[in-house]
Amino acid sequence: MSKTFQLRKRVTNFLIFLLKLVTFTKENTFKEFEIQNIVKWSMVIVFRPFARIRNMAWRRTIDRVESNYDRYAGFEAAAHAQAGNETYCHINGRIEKTPWAAFDDKKKREYCDILSRFDFTSVLEVGGGEMSTMMPIMNFFGREKKYYSMDLSLNRLYHGRQEIKRRSEGEIEICKANAVSLPYPDNTFDLVYSSHCLEQIPYHYREVINEMLRVSRKAVVLFEPIYEMVNFPQKIYMRAADQVRGIPRYIKSLSNVSLSDPFLLNHGTYLNRGACLIIKKANTPTVNAFKYVCPLCRTGLERQQQKLSCNRCQRIYFEFESIPILDSKYSFFIGTNIK
Repeated sequence: MSKTFQLRKRVTNFLIFLLKLVTFTKENTFKEFEIQNIVKWSMVIVFRPFARIRNMAWRRTIDRVESNYDRYAGFEAAAHAQAGNETYCHINGRIEKTPWAAFDDKKKREYCDILSRFDFTSVLEVGGGEMSTMMPIMNFFGREKKYYSMDLSLNRLYHGRQEIKRRSEGEIEICKANAVSLPYPDNTFDLVYSSHCLEQIPYHYREVINEMLRVSRKAVVLFEPIYEMVNFPQKIYMRAADQVRGIPRYIKSLSNVSLSDPFLLNHGTYLNRGACLIIKKANTPTVNAFKYVCPLCRTGLERQQQKLSCNRCQRIYFEFESIPILDSKYSFFIGTNIK
C-alpha cells in the first residue's frame, strides 16, 4: 500500500469523522452513507495529481477496462444470488435501502417496459457482459425475438452464457469484440441498446455511439448515467471514477437522427443512477441478413472449423468455446492462402 494511499485514507477518515460530528449524524443512517461517499470520492479527485506524478493507472482506457472485467467476471451472478445484500437505491423517486437483487429486478423490468415501446424482431446489446440485463429481456419478450450480445471481456461472456443456459430458455448469439468497431453489417438489428457500457469508455464513447447507429435499423436506446442530469454526489463519483460526460451534447450534434427528451430512470443505485436516451434514425433501410464482418474492413467473414477468416484483410479470428473473438487486437495476419 503506497504512502499516498495511506495518507488519503487517513485524511478521508478524519474528514468523515469531523463532518459527522458537526452535523450530529447518527450511525447507520442514509446521511452517514452520503457523507462517507461525498468525502471518499472527493478525496480521490483531490489526490489524483499525486497519482499522475507516480504514474499510477486511473484512466478508464479500453485495455484497463478489459483487464478489470476479465479479472472480476462472475461478480454479477454472485451479487444477484446474495438477496440480503442491501444498498441505497432510487426507487420510484424515493431513496430506500433495499436488497440489491430486488432492486435489480425492478430496474430490469423498467428496461423491458421501455423497450416494449418499439416494434422489433432483433435486438443487440452492446457491452452485454455477463448478460444479466439481456436475460430478463429474453424472458420478457420470448422466443419470437432474435437476441445478440457482444462484450470486450471474453471471460464475462463465458460466465454470462453459463447463466443464460441456467436461467433462460431462449437462444442468443454472442461474440467478443470491441464496441468501437462492431463486427456486424450496416442496419442489421431493429434495435440496439446499452446498459452502463458507455460510462466505462469516456474516451471512445463517440465512436461507440456511431457504431451502434450504424448497425441499428430503427433506434438506439442508451441506459446510461448522464453527468448533466444526476445529483451532486453522483457528479463527484463520476468524476472520481473517470466516467463519461457529454453524451447528450454529442448526440445532438449528429445529423439524420433525433434524440427524444432524456429522462432519469425510476430505479438506480444512489451513486450510479442511469438515464434513458432514445435515438431514432431518420430512415429505415432494408435489414441486412445477419453475418459477422471483419471489424477492420467490414468484409463478410467465412467460417472454417474453429476460426473465421477475412479474405480481404487476410486475417483470421479464432473462437473460444464457440465464442467468436472478433476483436482486431486478437486477430492474426495469415497471408494470401487462408484455408
